[in-house]
Amino acid sequence: MEENKETNSHIHAVYLALGTNVGDRKSHLLCALKTLEKKGVRVVLRSNLYASKAYGYAEQDDFYNMVVGVLTDLPPFSLLKTLKEVERECGRCPTFHWGPREIDIDIILYGNLVLSDVDLTVPHPDFRNRDFVLRPLMEVGQMIVDPITGRTIEDLYRLLGKDTCVNAGSLDTAEEVSE
Repeated sequence: MEENKETNSHIHAVYLALGTNVGDRKSHLLCALKTLEKKGVRVVLRSNLYASKAYGYAEQDDFYNMVVGVLTDLPPFSLLKTLKEVERECGRCPTFHWGPREIDIDIILYGNLVLSDVDLTVPHPDFRNRDFVLRPLMEVGQMIVDPITGRTIEDLYRLLGKDTCVNAGSLDTAEEVSE
């Protein structure tokens, strides 16, 4: 898909959700953060880690999830391509939908952009139903407004009415937590 070159000249505030449930989960997350920085995606906000049960396909190990706020001049589809490169460089192996993964990085919000394409939907189409995304997102930006519903992240989290995550502390100090 062709992207507007004008979009490239601006810095965009983007929120990414990271998850992992294979191998050394903390190492996969650290790899992703370092590799994002090397590729010019500046991590400026970082939530704690949250341990959670798998979503979608339950017969797998627990996940570590976190949200980061980044600044980038990459347009949406270029950012998506970069995130897929980061996943590969940090050891992601192909698996089935909602299957186990070394690292998964999703674009949750890209400024106020609303985009629906076969390859990319922003805001992430299911983030409002995922406490393991909303809780860490609320930690780094509870007053962020969802451009589709007009609700703050804090409102969305409260409306969800469930919290199955366990705060596992910061990435640098977290102990392995599993329920």
